[in-house]
Amino acid sequence: MKVCLHSPTMPVTLNAGFKMPSWFDLRTLDATGPEDEEGIRKASEMVHGMIAEEVAAGIPSKRINAVGNKNIPVLQCHGDCDPIVPYKWGQMTASLLKQFMSQVKFKTYSGMMHSSCDQEMQDMKSFIEKLVKP
Repeated sequence: MKVCLHSPTMPVTLNAGFKMPSWFDLRTLDATGPEDEEGIRKASEMVHGMIAEEVAAGIPSKRINAVGNKNIPVLQCHGDCDPIVPYKWGQMTASLLKQFMSQVKFKTYSGMMHSSCDQEMQDMKSFIEKLVKP
């Protein structure tokens, strides 16, 4: 069973064309800048394919964050000093998710930049342990 999906490695414009883990090309951090619509569509198809694989492997769809499963718990973590993905974007994403998901939790990590911290990892571990029982 896949618990934490990860993106493929690909060249990213924002990273001077160097390869890095990314679901699609990031062209700019400007909120009004161009998006990689084709890449986003391909990433969406890839994730839907992964979901289909899990269902085919016997994982009940009610345990997967798929279309129609509005009660799936979501944990979103964000540092309030992130210079790459602005904190306000994380807050906006959480607000959007809360419009159609009933169990979204947004956790803020004070002083954390575009990285992770021990407390975030512990929070994620606790979140997963509550949901995924043997």
